[in-house]
Amino acid sequence: MIGRAVDRFRIVARLGQGGMGSVWRAEDTLLGRPVALKLLAEELAGSEKARRRFLREARAASSLDHPCVATVYGSGEVGDLVYIALALVDGETVADCAARQPFELGQGVRLGLAVAETLGHAHGRGVIHRDVTGRNIMIDRDGRVFVLDFGLAFMTDLSRLTSHETNLGTAAYMAPEIALGHDADPRTDLYGLGVVLYEALTGTLPFRQERAEGLLYAAVHERPEAPAARREGLPGWIDRVILRLLEKRPEDRYPDSDALIVDLRRSASAVSGLRVSHALVGAGTTHQVAAPRANAVALLPFRDLSATNSDVVEPRAAQALTEAVRAALGKAVGLEVISLEPAGEGPDSPPGREQARRLGARLLLEGSTRGAGDRVRLSYSLVEVANGAQVAGDTVDGTADNLFNLEDRLVESLLAALRAESGLDRETRRAGRDPQAHQSFLDAIARLRRTDDERSVDAGLAMLETLRHEQGDSASVWAALGRAYVTKFQLRSERSWAIQAAEVCQRALDLDPHAPEVFVTLAELHGATGRHEEARGAFERALELRPEYAEAWSGLSLAYLKSNRFVEAEEACRRAIALRPQARPHRPGAAPRSRKGFRSCIRGVHADRLDEALGEYGRSLEIQPTPDAWTGLGTVLFYMGRYEDSAEAFERAIALRPLDPRMWGNLASACDCIPSREARAAEALDRAISLMLERLGSNPGSAEDWALLAGWRADRGDRTQASEAIERALTLAPEDTSVMAKVAAAHVLLGEEAAA
Repeated sequence: MIGRAVDRFRIVARLGQGGMGSVWRAEDTLLGRPVALKLLAEELAGSEKARRRFLREARAASSLDHPCVATVYGSGEVGDLVYIALALVDGETVADCAARQPFELGQGVRLGLAVAETLGHAHGRGVIHRDVTGRNIMIDRDGRVFVLDFGLAFMTDLSRLTSHETNLGTAAYMAPEIALGHDADPRTDLYGLGVVLYEALTGTLPFRQERAEGLLYAAVHERPEAPAARREGLPGWIDRVILRLLEKRPEDRYPDSDALIVDLRRSASAVSGLRVSHALVGAGTTHQVAAPRANAVALLPFRDLSATNSDVVEPRAAQALTEAVRAALGKAVGLEVISLEPAGEGPDSPPGREQARRLGARLLLEGSTRGAGDRVRLSYSLVEVANGAQVAGDTVDGTADNLFNLEDRLVESLLAALRAESGLDRETRRAGRDPQAHQSFLDAIARLRRTDDERSVDAGLAMLETLRHEQGDSASVWAALGRAYVTKFQLRSERSWAIQAAEVCQRALDLDPHAPEVFVTLAELHGATGRHEEARGAFERALELRPEYAEAWSGLSLAYLKSNRFVEAEEACRRAIALRPQARPHRPGAAPRSRKGFRSCIRGVHADRLDEALGEYGRSLEIQPTPDAWTGLGTVLFYMGRYEDSAEAFERAIALRPLDPRMWGNLASACDCIPSREARAAEALDRAISLMLERLGSNPGSAEDWALLAGWRADRGDRTQASEAIERALTLAPEDTSVMAKVAAAHVLLGEEAAA
C-alpha cells in the first residue's frame, strides 16, 4: 500500500490496525499536509451496507466542531477502497501512557473532564461514539487530548469480537448493555470513559480475563475492584466516580456528561491540594472560601491620605506605587501575591480582611502615601488575616526629591518582614536615580493602563519617549515603552508600531534578559500579529521567571483560546482569576462572529457554563463598567438567547466606545434576532462597516479587521467587496485560525460553503 494514491492522499507509512480496518500515515498532495488515512477493512468493503454506514459515520464525525476531535478532511470511495482522512495526531494513546506509568490524580481528572466535555458535545449533536477506549484517546506532544474514531465502532459486532484477538481491547471497554445485544446511548460512552479512567489511574483494566468472552461475561455479571485497591493513595471520591461510571445498568450511571463534569469538578475541588480548577470568587451571592496558604499575601491598593491635593504626591501616585510594590513582591522568591479591590468601594464591597480570607491569603498588606509641603510619607501594615493582628509595619519619611529611595526602603522593609528574598535588581526596577524621572515613569505607567483612552496612552508614550533619551540604560523604561508601542498597534493596527515594539523589547532584554514583563509584552505583540504559538511560548517563559504572574496567566489563556485549546485556556484563566480576582478584563469578550446561521455556535463556551460566565461579567461590571465587560456580558446573553438583554449590553458598550466598529457589529447581531429591531440592526451594520472602512483607510489594518469586514459585507450582500476583504485577510494572516474561522463564516454567508 505504501506509495499508493487514494484520491489526493498518498500513503506513506502504516500506523496501525483497528477493528474496522487499517490506519495509515498519508500526505495530502493538494495541501501538502500529513493526514491519518483510515481504510475500511477489505472483508467489509464488499458490503454495500457497510460502505454506506462507514461513510455515514464519517459524516457524523465531521459534524463535530470540538478541539478534542480530530478534524475530518474528507472521505469517499476510490475503486474498492473506502477511506476517511483526518488530522494526524502526533502523540501517544492513553493506554500506552498508562502502561508506561499511571497518571497522577490531577492528570487523570483533567483527562476525564476533557473526554466528558467532548462526549457531551457529540451527544448533543446525536453522535454516540460506541467505542470509547484507551486506544481511541490520544494525548499529543503539547498535552492536548483527542478522542478518535467517533461513530466508527457501530460496525463492530460480538461475533467478530469473540473470534479476533485484536478486539480483546474493545471487549475490555464494552458496556454490559452492548454485550447483551441492546442499543447504545450516551451512557454507553460514559461506561467506556469509566474504564479509561480506571486504566489511566491504575495502569490496569477493571477485568483481567484473557479472552473476549470472559471480559464480556465479567462486564455483565461481576463487580470491578475499586481503583484504590489496585493503586495505593487514590482517594475514595475518585473510586466513587469511576465505579458509578461502571454500573451495570445505564440508569445507575451518570445521566449525561454534564452531570459527570459537575461531580468531577466538585469532588476534585473539595480535595486539599488538587487544583483542577480554581473556584470562581464572588460569582452571584455565594462565596467559596479557599484554605489559607502560608505564602499567600493579599495586597490592597495603596491609599492617598493627603489632606489636600499635594504637589508632592498626586492621587495617581498611590496607584503607581501599588504597581511598584506588586512588581517587587511578584519577583520575591516563594510569595504568592493576590490583588484585591479597594476596601469599602461600592455598596457591596467587602473589607480587605474578608476579601483576603475568601481568597486563602494568610497575610494582608495595606499601604498609604501622604504628602504635605515638600515632605512625603509612605507606610505599610502587614496583618494576619485570621485574627487581624499586625505582624509587621513600617513608615518611611523623606523629601520629594528622594521619592524613589523612599520606595526602595519601604519595599526592602516589607520583604525583610516577609522573610523572603526579593530577587530584584535595583537598576532594572527603576527609571534611573533622578526622582523627577522616576515620578514621570510612574505617571506614564498609570496613563498606559487606561487602554480605552488613546489620548491617555499617547501622553504616557510621550513621557516614556522622553525618559528613553534621558535614561537609556533602564530596562524598565524600555520594557514600558514596548508595552506602549504594542498598545498603539492594537489601537491603530499600523505595522510601524509593531516593528518599533519588537525593537524596544529586544533592547529591554539586552539590558535584563530575565524580565518577565518584557516576555509578556512580546507575547502580546505576537498575539496581535497572529503568531499565537509564539505568543504562548513567550507567556510560558514569563511564567517560568515569575510563576504567580497573573497578567501572564491571563494572556496565556487567550493564546490557548486562539489555538482552540479550550481546556488549557480555562485552567490558565482560572489561575489568573485566583491571583488577581478583582482585575478588570483587558480584552473584549468573544463577540458573535456572524449573524445568520451561526447563532447556536460559540467556540470554547459550553451551555452549562453560561450562567457562570454571566455571574463573572456581572461582578466585573460592579468593579468597573468598561466597554469590554459590557461586550462580554452581551456575548453571553446572546448565546443564552436573551437577545433583548444582549442588545442593551452592546448599546452600553457603544456608549462608552462609540467609534469601535466591532461594538456596532455586535449590536447588529443581537438586533437581527429581534423582529421589532430590524431597522436598528441594519443601522448598526452600516455603522460597523463605515467605521471599519475609516479605520482601514488610515492604516493597513489587521487580518482580523479585514475578516470582520468580510463577514459584515457578506451579511449585507456586498459580494465583490466581501471577496476582496477575504483576500486581504488571508494575505495578512494565512495561518491564523481565528481569521480562518471568520473567513469561513463569510464564505457561508455568501453561499460558498465549499470555499469555507
